[in-house]
Amino acid sequence: MNKLFFTFFISFAIVSCGQNIEDAKLANEYVKELEERDLKELKAQLKNDITFLNKLVEATSFEFQLTSHFSSGQKIVAKKSVPEFKINYNVPEITERFNTYCKQVSFEQNFRENYSEGKLIRGKNPFSFSSNLDLSEKDSIFEQLKSNIEYKEEKVFFNGNAIGLNQIGLKKIDSISTNITLEIPLAFDKFSIEKNHSAKKEYKGFIVKRDTINENIVELKIPTELYKNIIGYQAFNKKGVRMNVSAFSSNSLLEINQTIKDNLNSLKNIFQKIVNENNEDKAKSYLKGITQSMFDAKNEMLEFDNFVIELGENKKRQKELGTRGIYDEILEKGKKVLWVQNESAIVEFPDDVLSIEIYVKSNSIKLERKQIVLSEKDKFYDNTNPNIVFSTFERGKGFKYGISDKNGNKIIEAIYDDEIRQTGNEYFSIKEKLHWLDVANKKMVGLPAFKSYKSTIKPGYDIFDKTIGNEDVEGVVKNGTEIILPFEYFRITKYKNFIVADKGYDKKVDFFDVNFKEIQKKEIHKFHKVDDFIAADVIFPLLFVAENADGKKALVDSNLKYLTPFKYDYIRPFFSRSDYYTVSVKSSKGYGYLYTLIDQKGNEIAPPIFDEFNLYDGKVTFDINKKTQTMDFSQFLKTYGK
Repeated sequence: MNKLFFTFFISFAIVSCGQNIEDAKLANEYVKELEERDLKELKAQLKNDITFLNKLVEATSFEFQLTSHFSSGQKIVAKKSVPEFKINYNVPEITERFNTYCKQVSFEQNFRENYSEGKLIRGKNPFSFSSNLDLSEKDSIFEQLKSNIEYKEEKVFFNGNAIGLNQIGLKKIDSISTNITLEIPLAFDKFSIEKNHSAKKEYKGFIVKRDTINENIVELKIPTELYKNIIGYQAFNKKGVRMNVSAFSSNSLLEINQTIKDNLNSLKNIFQKIVNENNEDKAKSYLKGITQSMFDAKNEMLEFDNFVIELGENKKRQKELGTRGIYDEILEKGKKVLWVQNESAIVEFPDDVLSIEIYVKSNSIKLERKQIVLSEKDKFYDNTNPNIVFSTFERGKGFKYGISDKNGNKIIEAIYDDEIRQTGNEYFSIKEKLHWLDVANKKMVGLPAFKSYKSTIKPGYDIFDKTIGNEDVEGVVKNGTEIILPFEYFRITKYKNFIVADKGYDKKVDFFDVNFKEIQKKEIHKFHKVDDFIAADVIFPLLFVAENADGKKALVDSNLKYLTPFKYDYIRPFFSRSDYYTVSVKSSKGYGYLYTLIDQKGNEIAPPIFDEFNLYDGKVTFDINKKTQTMDFSQFLKTYGK
C-alpha cells in the first residue's frame, strides 16, 4: 500500500500601513528616519512594526515535507519477541566486498539546466551512483550496509579534461573522480520513546520529537546530525513483545533557516526594548543595534511568505504543478530562507507500538576508496553522438523540456510542457505523437504516418510501425519517406548480417541481407533465437532455432549456417548453461520423447536415450531405462559423452 503524506504550508497574511519596516529595504535608511522622530512617534511606529514582525516570526514555523511511505500492508498480533538488536560485522570480509562493489560503480547523469541554482537537499545533485555488483544471499550483511555508502564527486571530466561543477551545465560528463565511503558501526547506544510519555526526547543535546504513534506506525522528527548515526529501530507492543521494523521511509523536512529566525527575533527584541524605554536618548541608542543582516532576513522571509500565500490560494496552479512540481517550486523560491535540519521518519511495525527503541552508533570504522567512475553503459541510443532530453525549471511555469547534444549545446530549446520520451537517437514521442529530430536545422518534424520508431537497420534505414485496420505492423523506411520493406510484418529484426521479417501466426518468415536483398531460405517457416523463451541472466551465444513446415527443428548459427539437420522436436538451452542445449526426438515406441544434449556446434554428446533431464546445483538428474540417476555434470559428460 502506498500512502502519500503531503504536508503543505503554514503561513500568515501580513498587513500594515504607512511608511514602515515592511516597505523599507535598507537598515541605515530605516534607522535614519526613526532617529528624526520624537519618542512618542518612535514608539507608535515600532508598536506597528512589532505587530508586523510577530506575524512574520510566526510564519517561520513553516514546514514542508513530501514523503511516500510504502506500507507493508500487514498487521498482526506479535506474540513472540525477536532477538534484541545487535551488531557483529566481519570487517575484513565487508572490506573485500566493498572494494569489489566500488569497482563496478557507474553514474547516471540527470540533465537539468539549472541544477547549479540552490542545491539544498539530497536528490538535487545531477549525478546518481549505483553498482552492477550482483549480490547473492551470502551478501545479506553487506546488503544491509549498502545504504550507508556515500559518494563525493572530487573532479568531473568532460572530453577528458577536468571541469568545475559550475561548468557542467548540459554537458555529458565522461567520468567522475569519486571518493566512495562506507561507515561500519562497531558499537552503539540506545534510547527509547514511550507512547504515553512526553512527545519530546532529549538525547545527547539533540531533541527527537515523536509526532505520532498511531497503532503500528511511528512518525518521528529527528535532527539530521543525529539521524545520520541511527542504525536501527525496534519496538515493543502492549505485552512487551519486541518487534523488528516491517516498513520504513524518511525524507528531509524543509524549515526556515535558524539564522533567519534569530535575525527576526533580534530585530523584534530591539524594537521591544525601545518601546519599553522612557528615556529618548537611551531608546534611540538601541537603534544602532539594527543591522542589514536583520533587514535581509526580513526582506527574504517576507518575499517567501507572500509566495506561499499566493501559491496556497491558487488551487489551479497547484493542480498544474502536481505534488513534485510544488515541491520543486518551493525549493526554488525558498532557497534563501529554507534549510534542512530535521528528517521526518515513518517507522512501521507488525503490531501496535507502546514504545520504540532507537539505536545510535557510538563507534565505527570508515572504509574509503577513490574511484574513477564511468557513465552508465547503454544509457544512450548513440554513445558517440547522443541527442539528450533535458529539462529546466522556471519559477511560476514549472518544468519545460528540450533536446541538447553531448557538448551541452541546445538543439531544441526547452519549449515543451509535456515530457519528451526518447525512442531512438533521432526519434521522440511528444504527447504520444512521433517526431524526428532534424539536427542540422534544429527543429522537430512530425511523423503522423507512423505510430512509433522501432530501430535502425543502418543509417537512413529505419523500422517503424503503424496501425492498419486492427493490427500494428512493421516496415522499413528509407529517409523517412521511401518504403523499402512493406508494412506487413509482425516483427522485423536485424541480427549480425541478416534481417528476419516475421509475418506472425502460421505465415512463413522472410530473410534479407543488410542491403534488403532476399535470402532464399524456403525451408524455414519459423525462426527465433535459441534463448528467446527463457528468463535467465546468462549470456547465450547468438544461435537460432529454425523450424520447417513439418515442425522439425534445426540449430542455426549467426551466418544462417545449419549446425544440425531438421530432426528435433524440441531445442532449448539446458537450464542456465550457455554451452549445451536440450533436444528431443519422438520415441520409437510411438509415444513420448527421448532427450539428449547438443553443444554449440550442434554435436550430440550422446544418442537420444534419456527419458528426462534436470539440472540443479551442478548436478544432473536423468531417467534412463526407467531408472533415475544423479551425478555431477562433468561426470555425466565423461560417462555418456561420445
